[in-house]
Amino acid sequence: MSEAGELISGINHQFIQPVNSLKLMITTLQMLERDGNLDKQTLNEILKGGESSVCLLSDTIEIFRNFYKTSENINKFSVAKSVKNLLMLMHTELSRVNVNVILVNSSDVIVTQKDNIIQQILLILIHNAKDAVVEKFENINKREIEIDIKSNETKCFITVSEHGWGVSEAMRDKIFSMPKTTKKSGNGIGLYFGKKLANEKIGGDLKLVSDANPTVFELSFDINLKGEK
Repeated sequence: MSEAGELISGINHQFIQPVNSLKLMITTLQMLERDGNLDKQTLNEILKGGESSVCLLSDTIEIFRNFYKTSENINKFSVAKSVKNLLMLMHTELSRVNVNVILVNSSDVIVTQKDNIIQQILLILIHNAKDAVVEKFENINKREIEIDIKSNETKCFITVSEHGWGVSEAMRDKIFSMPKTTKKSGNGIGLYFGKKLANEKIGGDLKLVSDANPTVFELSFDINLKGEK
């Protein structure tokens, strides 16, 4: 519910700018028409701008709808685009605490998979990474998360890296086995469920690759789920 609230806040943020732009365009059209200064070129330019704003609203709704869809349909899609769509939804949450997410390698890997399941697992990883860098760094310039996308013939690999405090040796063996978050102030659903989703839904796995400097989690999954073509 907490994550849903953050994303709904993000949707609200995404809506404000295009809605305000549309309002301004309508007001401008009314003023120009009233004053007799509305020529064909100006009308076309304003209408084109309005169309762009409507497209942004439509895209935002579609991304949000796909993220929360209850079906687990297997579709063909770009992993890089899927990650960017998720970051769009998380924009408000990340910008509020000045966390910058960098796509180190946004290779256009095309997969036949369950897009919304992959995004939900990445949401857990990015949320945890955000908390880690915010907790450690007062200097907002150091609050960075790196996402890397790679693949081989059968698998896609997405790593999420940050330079927070890291994972202690004591917690290393517990983070994937405890249903609740291991963070004292955490409210996320935890890595346990992320790993469970990866194992059971997308033919993949979630593992800790490096426990510090940087802390790196890797999500892997089949490029063609269940041999789909």
